[in-house]
Amino acid sequence: MLAALATGPMISLCVIAKNEAHCIARMLESVRGLVSETIVVDTGSTDGTQEFAAALGAKVLSRQWRDDFAEARNFSLSLATRPWILVLDADEELSPESIAIISARVADKPIAYSLDRYHFSWRPDASSSTLVPLEMPAYARGARAYFKTHDIRLFPNDSRIRFVGAVHESAEDSLYRLGIPYERCPAIIYHYGHLIGVERKQEKALQYLALAHRKVSDNPEDWRTWYHLGIELQNHANHCDAAQAFERARSLFPTFAPLLRQLAISRCLLGDYPTGLEIFSQALSTDSSCLLTWNALGAAFLDLGHLDQAQQCFQTIVVADPHNPVAREALGLIQQRRTLVE
Repeated sequence: MLAALATGPMISLCVIAKNEAHCIARMLESVRGLVSETIVVDTGSTDGTQEFAAALGAKVLSRQWRDDFAEARNFSLSLATRPWILVLDADEELSPESIAIISARVADKPIAYSLDRYHFSWRPDASSSTLVPLEMPAYARGARAYFKTHDIRLFPNDSRIRFVGAVHESAEDSLYRLGIPYERCPAIIYHYGHLIGVERKQEKALQYLALAHRKVSDNPEDWRTWYHLGIELQNHANHCDAAQAFERARSLFPTFAPLLRQLAISRCLLGDYPTGLEIFSQALSTDSSCLLTWNALGAAFLDLGHLDQAQQCFQTIVVADPHNPVAREALGLIQQRRTLVE
């Protein structure tokens, strides 16, 4: 049996899992030296996930799946006994340098932290705007690109801090209600979930779509429920319904730049380019630094054959990120089209 994970006294690791035997050991090994308590809530595994986790010193408990990620997540939090809680998924890993970074952050003051998440994919595309360096461990596992998000994953162990949302669950509401601030921590979580097989990916996509519909039904006045539903509908290429969901979200929160970007994408894919371009402009007026928005706008101009405007968008990206593979490929395509015209 491998040695137990426990070392430091401050942090409980809380995980929910189902059929993650292929990856949970890597995740648990990645926090060795940081956490002193590991709680894995299993929601119905049949592949030995529980045994893998227990062999690495985790406290494993079974929980009936209730079609609600927040419910399972909160059950894991209720079992934590250390002053701080770190939340990870089984298909994630903490980068090695993050051990020292997080260790230096935990203290007695009531503050929460968002951590950077690198979402790896097989190839660069519209949402994966950075190439994976050869020296990054993900490269050896087949990843070639990634995009970043920032998610609250480290916070004090307080029974009032809980997640909400059947899917895309978040702890932000409870932190806001309690007046607990949060700030960005430069620790990095590597997320390998997008590298799963096609069949399992389709299964998860259907599950997430069903949960997103339920989330809207339960909380129709929360803009995020409509935004998340729109994202899932986009993943299923249902851009008509996605646009309607995003419009509903915009009526509740009109200044969220990623929402405006996704709405503009669906509008353009439905052929309504005038409306889509106008909404892209609104998104950039709200956040002109978002490279994903510049990329999506450039793609729309390319579709329309507006090469000068498309080139300006992709050059803006390259100025900020000289090695951006998507933008460089697009600029090459623009040059080819210009050559054909000449």
